[in-house]
Amino acid sequence: MNVWRRAGSCLRVHKRSAGILAAAELCLLLMLTGTGYFLQQSLLHGNLLGSLSSAPAGGWELWLGGCLLTAVLVLTPVRVQSAWMLGEMTGVLDENDIGFLQCSGNLWLWRRMLAARLLLTVRLLLSLLPAVTAWTAGGVLMRLMPVWRDGFPALLAAAHLRAAGIGLLALPLRVLGAWLALPFCFLKTPHRSARETVRNAVRLSRHHSGMLLLRRGICLPLLLVPPAAFLLLPRLAASELLWASRRWTRCCGSQQMRLGRCKNRHFLSCRHHKTPAPIPAERCAIR
Repeated sequence: MNVWRRAGSCLRVHKRSAGILAAAELCLLLMLTGTGYFLQQSLLHGNLLGSLSSAPAGGWELWLGGCLLTAVLVLTPVRVQSAWMLGEMTGVLDENDIGFLQCSGNLWLWRRMLAARLLLTVRLLLSLLPAVTAWTAGGVLMRLMPVWRDGFPALLAAAHLRAAGIGLLALPLRVLGAWLALPFCFLKTPHRSARETVRNAVRLSRHHSGMLLLRRGICLPLLLVPPAAFLLLPRLAASELLWASRRWTRCCGSQQMRLGRCKNRHFLSCRHHKTPAPIPAERCAIR
């Protein structure tokens, strides 16, 4: 809650800038939603998509994949600029970070952020596969249950598969937690590759994804209302940047996040370099 209050106090000084950021993001989201809806209705009337039961194999999957890819492409520049401005407002970016970002081209930053977001999107889709597989297997067993003489084993197996599918939803939730930490990791290390940026976001949100997603879940009903979303969106993003900055400082001190190995496992390590001992004067004498 301290992070939430600090975000509010930081944005109170920059009300106009925060309002412009929220208005730009909301307008873009509404435009994407409206365009997608009208395009979907046009495809349905043209019998190109069809209903969910009569659609050709892979039709709706391609449509949903295209919508997701379009949203990621369109929202990436706005998210980069919004996170940059909120980082300056909240003070999570120091002079070195701001100087490097100002010297970098916008297209270069957008391209690198897009690569990181696409990589994290692929990880999110792959993390959904175990849960979907468990639920599909449970549904198949429920349909085949009347064929069995004794339906209790099939019912028990289907219930276990459905319960396992619910438990496996922790994997995509874990990836969503890393998604919320991605803007700060990118702003701190925009020169790193997309793979390293995603790894840093995953390590930064480790053991804290539940708290981040709980805050988002509490604000979700209000985010669906445009007037409330106008006030909550910048404050929510600023609080996540402040949390990530505090977490970054705890993990790494004043140093950058380093990628280390320990027993063939990646982990977040803080390696402090020891200052070498001074060389004695007698050994420095020129002979």
